[in-house]
Amino acid sequence: MEASSALINVAQLQAIATGASQLVLEILEDFEESVEADLSTTFSPSGQAFAMDWRDFFHRVKGSGGTLGLVALEAKSSSLEMAAKEGALPTDEVQKNYRALFQASCEEARKFLSAAEGGDRIC
Repeated sequence: MEASSALINVAQLQAIATGASQLVLEILEDFEESVEADLSTTFSPSGQAFAMDWRDFFHRVKGSGGTLGLVALEAKSSSLEMAAKEGALPTDEVQKNYRALFQASCEEARKFLSAAEGGDRIC
């Protein structure tokens, strides 16, 4: 796995996954399921946002994503949290870009952790 990435902090994932990649994979899976459920129930089929505490949502994703080393997601969540704090509803942002960034970040982390679980040396 490459030493650096625009989506994940490889050093952080190495540190938290050393000897426990399967556990971190399970945590990542729980995180993915939780965020996807929130995103899926937040929008109607027409794409209209339902009421939600966006600031709280982005704050939770920022913290959890940061802990998991998902640096691009952490940064985007931080900026969207600030926008939500100012009253902006990020409907288009969430639908078009945020979910794609979320999924790409989780996928890259999963690949990294799966390689570590498969016996590849990560440190």
